[in-house]
Amino acid sequence: MIFKQVVKDAKKGMEGSNTGLPMGLPMLEGIVNKVQRECYYLVAGKTSAGKTAFVDQCFVLAPFDHYMSIPEEQRDFKIDWLYFSLEIAPVRKFTKISAREMWRRYNVETSVAEILSQGDNELSPEKLEMLMSLDDYFQEFENHMHIYDAYDSPMKISNQIHSFYA
Repeated sequence: MIFKQVVKDAKKGMEGSNTGLPMGLPMLEGIVNKVQRECYYLVAGKTSAGKTAFVDQCFVLAPFDHYMSIPEEQRDFKIDWLYFSLEIAPVRKFTKISAREMWRRYNVETSVAEILSQGDNELSPEKLEMLMSLDDYFQEFENHMHIYDAYDSPMKISNQIHSFYA
């Protein structure tokens, strides 16, 4: 019966199992109850409105940072993402995340253009050292973030999801 599952889930919630993962935006977390399992979140907006940046922050980076803040022996859950990047190449996405992480760790502002020394931008040796120090973060991140970026049909994406969970 479905109702028996409702009662079971309610009891799990009372034990603290339904608290969810932080999104990094406390006011929004109060409205959507943080990131929950088995929930569907629809983010819509105009082109270049920041949907991907919002989703990355709320549903990937903040939950991952929370996960990493828990001592390994106390983690009672596993976290993994199947990330279908249909707009931004994985290297560019990781470069953006590198800029974010440099800000978080060192309070140093940088950009993708600076990290890649594009145009008139040039990465300083000091910032290169900071960038290289992020290796441990990204090694762990890549253990949990599975990026797919070469799919041209919903069926191929569906097949990849099914093979991941098989």
